[in-house]
Amino acid sequence: MLLFLTLFFSIFLVIPKYSELQILRAKVSEKRAEFLQRKEYFSHLEQLSKELEKHQEALSKIDTALPEQPNLPSLLEFLQKACSENGLLLKSVGSFDNFNPKRGQKIKTVQFNFEVSGTFDDFMNFLSTLEKSARLIEVSSISFNLPKEGDIFSFKVKVRVHSF
Repeated sequence: MLLFLTLFFSIFLVIPKYSELQILRAKVSEKRAEFLQRKEYFSHLEQLSKELEKHQEALSKIDTALPEQPNLPSLLEFLQKACSENGLLLKSVGSFDNFNPKRGQKIKTVQFNFEVSGTFDDFMNFLSTLEKSARLIEVSSISFNLPKEGDIFSFKVKVRVHSF
């Protein structure tokens, strides 16, 4: 009878609990593997973050060259400053045209025109300043009138400014 009770308890009580234990051990093993994988992933992210910190200056230049928004007031301030530094007078700024990016592209373009007056050499220096600028500014057209008196030209410039 004792043998029968032992057999009964082992079949109905011990073996199911042992099966549950095996299942729980398997789950613990899975969770441990998942934990180690995530730990390795976050360790890799931390290394990448440290690597990005080393290149912070280059990344800030990229942010300046291709800002998230066109930021037209700062662009006009830059334009005015570049004109005055190169001896030109900013006479007028025309309308701004926004170009929506094509499907799949993220770069936005704003086009506008402006008029400056000054000498030809000053204007060439101004164009050089635009070219050396950290912002992506593309001169799409230039037209000018011959001076009526002296060597002061009037230049009409159309530019495109890109943002991300």
